[in-house]
Amino acid sequence: MSMFKKLIFCTTLLLLPMPSVSEAFHDKLSLKDVNPDYFEAVDYLAHRGIIQGFHAGKFGALVPLTRIQAVTMIMRERRDIGGYQSNPGFTDIPRNSHHYSVVSKAVELGIIQGKIAKDGSKYFDPQGTLTRAQMALILTRAYSIPLDRRHIGFTDVPEGSIFQKQIDALAHGAGSIIPYDNTFNPTKKVIREEFSAYLARLLERTINPMGLQFIPDDEYELERPPVKWYTAQELLVQRNEMIALVNKERIKHGLTALQVDDQLMNLTTIKARGVAKYPNTEHAFQLVEGFYKDEYGVAPRGSFTEVTGGLYDAKATLEVALGDPIHRSVLLSREPEKIGVGLAQDLDGSLEWVLFLWDVQ
Repeated sequence: MSMFKKLIFCTTLLLLPMPSVSEAFHDKLSLKDVNPDYFEAVDYLAHRGIIQGFHAGKFGALVPLTRIQAVTMIMRERRDIGGYQSNPGFTDIPRNSHHYSVVSKAVELGIIQGKIAKDGSKYFDPQGTLTRAQMALILTRAYSIPLDRRHIGFTDVPEGSIFQKQIDALAHGAGSIIPYDNTFNPTKKVIREEFSAYLARLLERTINPMGLQFIPDDEYELERPPVKWYTAQELLVQRNEMIALVNKERIKHGLTALQVDDQLMNLTTIKARGVAKYPNTEHAFQLVEGFYKDEYGVAPRGSFTEVTGGLYDAKATLEVALGDPIHRSVLLSREPEKIGVGLAQDLDGSLEWVLFLWDVQ
C-alpha cells in the first residue's frame, strides 16, 4: 500500500495578538484535585487562560459546571466578543450585565439559544448547570462537528433519543471519558474537569485520542471562518478534477490516459468514507484485492496500487504526490489501465483522498 503524508485542512486567517496569560496566574492555580486522566487537558486550558480557577486558587474539578461558565470558556478560547452584539432578548441578561457581551456573541454564533419561560419570554439561566448531553450540544455547535457519523451505541443513549447525534458526534470527535463502560450518562450534571477535557481535546490534536483538531493550528488567530463543508456534488467535481489532472500528467510524459472504472469509483468512495469515520464503512480498511472480492463476490484479475492523502483540493494533493519519488513512480507507471478516485470529508473538515490504480492484466 502506498501512502503520502496527510496534511491538515487550513484557512488564511486574520492574526491578532492573543491576550497574555501571566505565568504567575497559572502558578497560583492548583490542579491537585484534577483526575490524572484529565490533567494534561486542564493544564493546557489553564496555560491558555481559558480556565481561570474557582475559589481560593483551586480549580474545582468536581464542581458542576454552570451554563455561563461553559459559554465563557468557549468564548475565551475564541477571543471573539469584540464589536457590536445584537440583543438576544434574554430577560436575565440585561445590557448592563457583566455577561452580556459573552452571551450575546454566543447567541449570534449559534452556540446557545436560551430557554423559553411559561409566559413565552426568553431567558438564559446563567447559573443553571449543564447536563452531559447539553455539553455535547453546545460543543458540537461551537466547533461545527458534523452529526452524520455512525451511531456509537452507548447503552444509555438509544438511537433517535434527544441529543443522540450530538453525543455520538462528540465521542467520534474527542473520544470517551470516564467511566469507560459504554455509557455516556446524558442526564448527569457535567463537572468542570469533564467539560475541560472535552474542550481541550477539540482544540489540540496532541491530547485528543482521536487525533483530530477542530480549530486551525495557529492558536492566536481571532476571526476564523467556519469550516467549508462540501456537498456530494462538490466532492464529485473534485474527484473528476483529480482524474483529469492525473491523466494530463500521464499524457505529458508519453503515457496512456487511465480509464475511469465504476467499480473502483465505488470502492474508493467507501474507503474514503471509512477513513473519515462515516457509518458502515469499517470493512474498508483491508487490502484492495480482498475489499474488491468482498464487495463484488469475485476475485479481481491483475493487481492494484493504492494512494491516499489529505489535502484541500485535487491540484494540491497531486502536486504533493508527484513531489515524492515513490508516489510519482506509481502515478506515472506504464502498468495501470484503470483508475478510481474517492473523496470524503473528515470530522475536522479535512479531506480524505483515496486513489486505486488497476493493472488488469
